Amino acid sequence: MSSKVIQRVRVAILLLMITISGIGIWFSFGGYSLNVPYLSLGVKSSPVWDIDVGDVLMFIENGTPYQHEDKARAEEWESLAPGEGIIYQRNPRSGELEEYTISMFHQLRCLNVIHLELLRPSRFEERAPNEPVIRHCVNYLRQMVLCRSDLYLENIRDPIGPHSVDPSSIRTCKDWRKVYDAAAASRQSLLSPLREVSRG
Repeated sequence: MSSKVIQRVRVAILLLMITISGIGIWFSFGGYSLNVPYLSLGVKSSPVWDIDVGDVLMFIENGTPYQHEDKARAEEWESLAPGEGIIYQRNPRSGELEEYTISMFHQLRCLNVIHLELLRPSRFEERAPNEPVIRHCVNYLRQMVLCRSDLYLENIRDPIGPHSVDPSSIRTCKDWRKVYDAAAASRQSLLSPLREVSRG
């Protein structure tokens, strides 16, 4: 092989290595932003809904709401994520409305998916389970439990079985009622201008 060919091969290999290194560095520092456009491109609003929820005390117990399946209970489950859990936020850069769901509502909807799947055999439903959605929900809830890493110490008892915990305790929680109120206000602020336009 001539020295010119060898030199061209070396230059090509060097350019290829520089390109691969550049792509690697780009993915290392910005690769995740390909899937999260609000971080890299400023297309989306903040990934956290900035509302003051404050704290509230909650008595944790094995209660009866959401336990029995009838029309009223089904409506209770559906009402856990009003408006299908969707809120709208205005993008500060583009001014466009963007559709979001709140993680809390997403989690509650997933609980309802699992709840409905647990009820399916008792209602003798023939339809096949929506396995991809069920798998998504179980995995999503697992990730949210890990993400929050609640460190509350629960007293182990055996009234229900080995390693069951005392079901009654008072916990300090984020005030979920303020999330519902803010979500309703968000939907209302969106609908009010639309209603005025439809009247005019």
